[in-house]
Amino acid sequence: MRFPTTACMTSFAILQTGMVVERAIALWKRNEYEHYGNRLGFVNSTLCVLSSLLLTAWSLRDMDLTTFTVYCTVSTNETAGSITILCFILCGIDIMSLVGIALLHISNATAMKGEYSDLQSSYQLHENATALRLILPLVLFNGICHLAFSMSAGVFLIFRQYFSYVAYRTIFAATYTVPYFTLVSPFLICFMIRKSKRARLAQLSVLRKQQDHEKELYFKAYNRMWNNS
Repeated sequence: MRFPTTACMTSFAILQTGMVVERAIALWKRNEYEHYGNRLGFVNSTLCVLSSLLLTAWSLRDMDLTTFTVYCTVSTNETAGSITILCFILCGIDIMSLVGIALLHISNATAMKGEYSDLQSSYQLHENATALRLILPLVLFNGICHLAFSMSAGVFLIFRQYFSYVAYRTIFAATYTVPYFTLVSPFLICFMIRKSKRARLAQLSVLRKQQDHEKELYFKAYNRMWNNS
């Protein structure tokens, strides 16, 4: 169970960065983005998952499965060094995601202020703005929680020799934010899905009202014309 758990934790950070990269490509290649279809998402997801598995395998390469631990953990005497490096790598990835989503939001907002004769560019910019608003809460929550956990784990691993084994495990367990992350993330995803559906329905409602209004004006104009004649 140690490898799948660590691989999932690593995937959280890398897949989050993958979402930011996908939105960056949508902004950069907005004229040709629709032609990519599902290939871009498939390639992006595959690369993220494979890199997570490879990074996890590297960090656990020296693990001795016969070592007794109080609870299921990958941080043993044999893997402490590589796990410390993994934690700080994940910290860097989380920071990149947070900075990337901020830069994307600013760049997309700046691009939307320009005038585009190409309908595809205008459409993609508005779709990108909608997608960024939807994933922003999840990216912020994932980034902050994952960053807090990775940073605290890395720091405690560096100074583990200054604590007794029981004290170290107690402090490590007290700062283990993964259960809170696991509890809140599904609610955030449900919130994103419901918000997206409401936005689509609101947009369709506005379009329908505009269409009805145009029809009403059309028939009123004909009515006035026939009455005047």
